[in-house]
Amino acid sequence: MILLIIALILFIGSIACWIIHTHFSKQYEKERDSFDRPDGYWRWDVDKRNEYDTQRAERKRKWEASNRHAVAHWCWLHDPNAQGAITIITSFILVIMLLISVISYSTMEAEIATLQARYDSLTYQLENDVYNDNGDDVIGKSDLYAAIQEWNEDYAWGIKMQNNPWTGIFIPDKWDYLKPIELK
Repeated sequence: MILLIIALILFIGSIACWIIHTHFSKQYEKERDSFDRPDGYWRWDVDKRNEYDTQRAERKRKWEASNRHAVAHWCWLHDPNAQGAITIITSFILVIMLLISVISYSTMEAEIATLQARYDSLTYQLENDVYNDNGDDVIGKSDLYAAIQEWNEDYAWGIKMQNNPWTGIFIPDKWDYLKPIELK
């Protein structure tokens, strides 16, 4: 769940930064273009043009110095190309996470049925003493205990992973419908 939240924050943050950057870029270009020479500039005498150009250059320099990092104050990611890359990467990660979740949850009932059949088989063999203690089938009994141990390990792993805040979103709560096998 935490991975999903982090990916969503990155995705939303990069889109917000892209929107803010686009807004400030348009505003920046509009203000920068206000330093263009006025109409009739070429009809002025040379001294007036030089004086205007000097003042304009100084105003433009001061304005550019004060607005150089306008986007940096509003956004944690300054480069629009990096914003696009982060957006694409987080979109890709979100799609993969969504696919894994859909596949995991869509097959949940079938997995529960398979696991329940495995559980029933192991408990039947254990309760009915299919491999009795008369020594005829020691290998079968050790295989049964190994299978029960594997079941209990799978059960413990499944319970822990489905409750894990980092990966729980990918593992459905199928282990809640099952229980471990107690050895006699």
